[in-house]
Amino acid sequence: MSAIADFLLARIAKAEAYWGDPLLAAPGALERRMLAECESKRGIVELHSGGHECPGVGHVFWDDDASWTKACPTLRLVALPYADHPDYDEAWRL
Repeated sequence: MSAIADFLLARIAKAEAYWGDPLLAAPGALERRMLAECESKRGIVELHSGGHECPGVGHVFWDDDASWTKACPTLRLVALPYADHPDYDEAWRL
Protein backbone atom coordinates (compact mmCIF):
# COMPACT_ATOMS: atom_id res chain seq x y z
CA MET A 1 0.00 0.00 0.00
CA SER A 2 1.02 3.58 -0.48
CA ALA A 3 1.54 6.14 2.25
CA ILE A 4 -1.73 7.85 1.36
CA ALA A 5 -3.64 4.54 1.44
CA ASP A 6 -2.10 3.62 4.81
CA PHE A 7 -2.95 7.09 6.13
CA LEU A 8 -6.56 6.79 4.97
CA LEU A 9 -7.05 3.27 6.33
CA ALA A 10 -5.78 4.40 9.74
CA ARG A 11 -8.22 7.34 9.79
CA ILE A 12 -11.09 5.09 8.66
CA ALA A 13 -10.31 2.48 11.34
CA LYS A 14 -10.30 5.18 14.02
CA ALA A 15 -13.68 6.50 12.84
CA GLU A 16 -15.13 2.98 12.71
CA ALA A 17 -13.96 2.33 16.27
CA TYR A 18 -15.54 5.58 17.44
CA TRP A 19 -18.89 5.28 15.63
CA GLY A 20 -19.19 1.55 16.32
CA ASP A 21 -18.33 1.84 20.03
CA PRO A 22 -20.86 -0.23 21.98
CA LEU A 23 -20.62 2.28 24.87
CA LEU A 24 -22.36 4.89 22.71
CA ALA A 25 -26.09 5.11 23.06
CA ALA A 26 -28.11 2.82 20.80
CA PRO A 27 -26.92 3.50 17.26
CA GLY A 28 -29.12 5.99 15.49
CA ALA A 29 -29.24 7.34 11.99
CA LEU A 30 -26.05 9.40 12.41
CA GLU A 31 -23.99 6.45 13.65
CA ARG A 32 -25.26 4.22 10.86
CA ARG A 33 -24.51 6.91 8.27
CA MET A 34 -21.00 7.48 9.61
CA LEU A 35 -20.26 3.74 9.59
CA ALA A 36 -21.59 3.52 6.02
CA GLU A 37 -19.32 6.43 5.08
CA CYS A 38 -16.35 4.55 6.58
CA GLU A 39 -17.29 1.47 4.56
CA SER A 40 -17.53 3.55 1.41
CA LYS A 41 -14.14 5.21 1.96
CA ARG A 42 -12.52 1.85 2.76
CA GLY A 43 -13.96 0.46 -0.49
CA ILE A 44 -12.51 3.37 -2.48
CA VAL A 45 -9.06 2.83 -0.95
CA GLU A 46 -9.22 -0.93 -1.59
CA LEU A 47 -10.33 -0.42 -5.20
CA HIS A 48 -7.29 1.78 -5.65
CA SER A 49 -4.78 -0.78 -4.36
CA GLY A 50 -2.38 -1.96 -7.02
CA GLY A 51 -2.03 -0.32 -10.38
CA HIS A 52 -5.14 1.22 -11.84
CA GLU A 53 -6.18 3.66 -14.49
CA CYS A 54 -7.99 6.61 -13.02
CA PRO A 55 -10.90 7.65 -15.26
CA GLY A 56 -10.61 11.11 -16.69
CA VAL A 57 -6.90 11.37 -15.95
CA GLY A 58 -5.65 9.05 -18.66
CA HIS A 59 -2.74 7.22 -17.08
CA VAL A 60 -2.03 4.46 -14.59
CA PHE A 61 -1.29 5.20 -10.93
CA TRP A 62 0.59 2.82 -8.67
CA ASP A 63 0.32 2.47 -4.89
CA ASP A 64 4.04 2.71 -4.38
CA ASP A 65 4.55 5.76 -6.61
CA ALA A 66 6.74 8.07 -4.54
CA SER A 67 5.97 11.00 -6.81
CA TRP A 68 2.87 12.49 -5.22
CA THR A 69 2.40 14.76 -8.21
CA LYS A 70 1.26 11.49 -9.82
CA ALA A 71 -0.74 10.18 -6.86
CA CYS A 72 -4.27 9.20 -7.71
CA PRO A 73 -6.53 12.24 -7.53
CA THR A 74 -9.34 10.12 -6.09
CA LEU A 75 -7.31 9.15 -3.00
CA ARG A 76 -6.05 12.70 -2.69
CA LEU A 77 -9.65 13.94 -2.55
CA VAL A 78 -10.65 11.25 -0.03
CA ALA A 79 -7.73 12.40 2.17
CA LEU A 80 -8.66 16.10 2.01
CA PRO A 81 -11.05 16.08 5.01
CA TYR A 82 -8.10 14.93 7.14
CA ALA A 83 -5.84 17.84 6.10
CA ASP A 84 -5.65 19.05 9.70
CA HIS A 85 -4.21 15.69 10.88
CA PRO A 86 -0.49 15.87 11.74
CA ASP A 87 0.31 12.92 9.44
CA TYR A 88 -1.38 14.50 6.42
CA ASP A 89 1.14 15.29 3.68
CA GLU A 90 0.45 18.65 2.02
CA ALA A 91 1.87 17.17 -1.21
CA TRP A 92 -1.37 15.16 -1.42
CA ARG A 93 -3.45 18.32 -1.79
CA LEU A 94 -4.76 18.84 -5.32
